Formats: sequence, structure tokens, C-alpha cells
Amino acid sequence: YDKSGCRDSDPSKGCIRLEDALSDWECSCTFTTIITAAGNPSPIEGPTGFGTNTLCDPLLTSGDAEGWWDCLSSPEAGPVVVGNWWFNQDAANGAFVFEEGSVCGVIDGTELDSRTRFQLWEHKYKNMRLDKFTEFKVGYDVVSPSTSSNSNQGYLNIYMRTSETSTAYYDCRFDFLVPTDDDEDSGELLVDQDKQKGNSASHSSGDSNGCAESTTIKEYLAANSNAVLGVGNVEVYAFVLNTGSTNENNVDLKTCWSDITITTTDGGDETYVDIYEFTTLPSGVFN
Repeated sequence: YDKSGCRDSDPSKGCIRLEDALSDWECSCTFTTIITAAGNPSPIEGPTGFGTNTLCDPLLTSGDAEGWWDCLSSPEAGPVVVGNWWFNQDAANGAFVFEEGSVCGVIDGTELDSRTRFQLWEHKYKNMRLDKFTEFKVGYDVVSPSTSSNSNQGYLNIYMRTSETSTAYYDCRFDFLVPTDDDEDSGELLVDQDKQKGNSASHSSGDSNGCAESTTIKEYLAANSNAVLGVGNVEVYAFVLNTGSTNENNVDLKTCWSDITITTTDGGDETYVDIYEFTTLPSGVFN
């Protein structure tokens, strides 16, 4: 039996052959993609977003979006985009540093809103139906806590809209916090459709569309059956990893992220697993 290039006789492709009482055969396939983001260990300071990169922004204003993105990924621009992850896109007072096996957010400012943002700009997740999302998993290590505030060591944002046609920047944002436990400063944050949120916010004008009332992605999906992942307009991200937090002085905080896994389905018998790994480039080698 052959489905989308996956044969039941080839278990190396993740196929599991199942026999039911009528001796019919089905093929359940898992497709895994490993993306290695290799970066220079020199710190990437923020912000690096729109209007802050004089080298690349003229390409964007001229309408060359692809050239602009390539520029952000080039050595001349830092680079500030590595493996489709955009570092510190709109946050100051922090830096990203590549280490072997991880990438770390380091807070070097004492101002409020001192944090780093680590955004995945990946087109496949923009407007993906929310019911196809299975889980987001990431390893975390709080290398050094903030010497000023310990309320948030790090957290994951997931952005959602009520439907693909929603004109809001986003209709709902769920925050999933890294556990703050004096005895456990490293571990794995796993978010699936049943994971309880930490906080939520709506960008729509006073219309939460069930955002505030829902405690899990599954509940938000029940309230919005056509919900999709991602923010709106020209920006292309649904997942953001944050070190530090808003409205706080998070100086000296260093949190490292590793082994990011995003699992989705096609709504049927195919599962897609994207694994993001991090490493450093050899000395003298640049992206």
C-alpha cells in the first residue's frame, strides 16, 4: 500500500502497518525534518527589527521581501536571522549567544521590558489550522537567574487568530511559562492542546473571542472551530521564545533553549515533526 511516497514495507520512513478485522491495510506515516541553526558565538544585540537595519530595510521598502529576508540572514547583517529564527526582533536590553547545543538569551540591561525574543518566521505555520497543531517542545536551562526579579525566567508565546480571514494582528496570545523552582533550573517545556496557559492577551479591540476564558488551546479551538496559527499582516510567526519579561528589570538573567520540536498533522494519518538544533560555527567561519 502506497500513500504519499510512504510504503508499508519501508519502516525506515516511519510507517506503521495496521491490520484490522477485515484484513485491510493502512499506513500511518511520520515525516521528520532536522534543521540545524549554526551561528557565530558573538552576541547578537537587539533590537534588530523593522527600521533598525539600515543595510537591509531599503530592500523591504522597495518591495523585495525575499531579498530583505536573505539580507537579514547574511554575514553583513549580523546575521540576525539564523535557520528562520529571528533574534531580538523588537526587544532591546538583551543579546543572543550561540553555544554548542543551544542558543541563549542574556539580559544585559536594567530597564523595564528587558528581555529577548526568539521568533520562528516559518511560512508553513502561518494560517495553519489550529486543529493540526499537536505540540511544541523545547529544552530550557536557566543558567543564571535575574539578580533583580525572578518572576519569569522564560516563556513561550503562541499566537492565534479566529480564522484565516481575521484582520486582527492577532486574536489571542497564550503564554506558557518556564517553571520557577529553586530546585529545578532546567528541564523541558512541553505545550500541547491540553496544556494550561500561564497568561493570555488579545490584540483585538476589546473582543477576546474566547481568548481570556479559554485555559487551553483545545478550549480556544472549541470556541473558534476555524482558528489558525500565526499573527496577521506581513509578519510570519506563530511561536516566540522569550527570556525575561515585560515591565520588569531582568538584569543578569541567562536562559538557554535547545532541541526545539514542533509536531503537526495533515488532519489524517500523516504526522510532521520539525526538529531545530543549535550549534556554533568554527572559529573564523561566519554564516
